[in-house]
Amino acid sequence: MKQVGMAILRLALIFALGCLPALAQSETVEESFDEEAPRIVGKLADGNPSPPPPARPAPNYQILRTTVQEQSGRKVTIHRVADPGLPERAKPIPSEIDLNDPEVQAWLDQQRQAPKKLRLTIISATVFDHEVTFLRWWVFGDDGPPEEFQAYSNVDFNHLTGFGTYEVADIQFGLLMGIGNSNAVDRQRFAETRDLMTRVPSLPALAESGPRYVITMGDTTNTEGVALIDGLHELYRTEKDRLITAYEGREQATKDREVFLKANPAQPKDITLRYWRKAKPKPLAEGGAR
Repeated sequence: MKQVGMAILRLALIFALGCLPALAQSETVEESFDEEAPRIVGKLADGNPSPPPPARPAPNYQILRTTVQEQSGRKVTIHRVADPGLPERAKPIPSEIDLNDPEVQAWLDQQRQAPKKLRLTIISATVFDHEVTFLRWWVFGDDGPPEEFQAYSNVDFNHLTGFGTYEVADIQFGLLMGIGNSNAVDRQRFAETRDLMTRVPSLPALAESGPRYVITMGDTTNTEGVALIDGLHELYRTEKDRLITAYEGREQATKDREVFLKANPAQPKDITLRYWRKAKPKPLAEGGAR
């Protein structure tokens, strides 16, 4: 039962994000990419807008009363309408999960039979001068607290953004990545004030050796923890051009958007609001169940 509970907890939202490092003794890890090649699951964002969702048919509102207000240079129209009879909203997810619920048991059975293990992972990446990335990541196992890993990489991890899921071998990783960019001056200032990051391991140049990393903290016998970072570096090796092109597309789209908004500042838009009152449920008969 405890293991089943932990399996459910691993699917909850993960909030903690690491940021700046504290080093441990360095250990070099040689990559071994003998297993199934990693691949991105889903779309890689490249700066092109996603197609709009299909339009939903608007209800046929019966307007009962209308008021109009002026607010901050825009017109706000408020319609009171008759109840359009929209479908009820889905029930909220319960705060506690009943493991004896048949639906929960069916979902757990489906996950156990899935061809790939699902793992949610937190990654914190600090990129220095677009040349070296300091990484922290956490692996959530079946029991106990998550294990933390730290490493340095010669890959610019800005290029490994734009997607949320990738898979390698029999594991599918859901990535929750926080990333920041800095430079050698900031890193030295931080090191002087907090006595951290003073021992950056030597890494070969990316152009000469391809993607490489050095783990400085964490149990390197933890296969899932190493598979995460190993697979990301192999993904970069095989998809480098595509990843860089997508990153540059996102950056250009951001710049284009900033230029557009500067030349075309947002203007207040008129708003139309509709509301209605739902009929109260009939009271229970005296002596009826509550």
